[in-house]
Amino acid sequence: MIEADARQILSAGSGTPPSRPHIPNGNAMVTLKSVNAGLRKASEAKLYPLKEALELAGITAPTYYRWLKSGKIEDSRVRGRRGVTLLPTDAIARLRDEATRVEVV
Repeated sequence: MIEADARQILSAGSGTPPSRPHIPNGNAMVTLKSVNAGLRKASEAKLYPLKEALELAGITAPTYYRWLKSGKIEDSRVRGRRGVTLLPTDAIARLRDEATRVEVV
């Protein structure tokens, strides 16, 4: 069933009828494996506790929550197994960029 769905997705827009789709390397599972590997890689991103993440970004907790409330940054917090709030490394990088950005008045 999954292979059939993958074949239809891969053949969409290629001009090939669904009964004979063009599948790279002759195997739809190669494509599905690469998609799954990408999802796994994203889910395995390094997560830091909020306090440590804010120290790495160079901002304080009140600043972080003020920026969240004002919409200056997007909320990318993740709840850990024990209720700990975590931030992924890409969110920390965005916070650091925002903290070091200079506004010209």
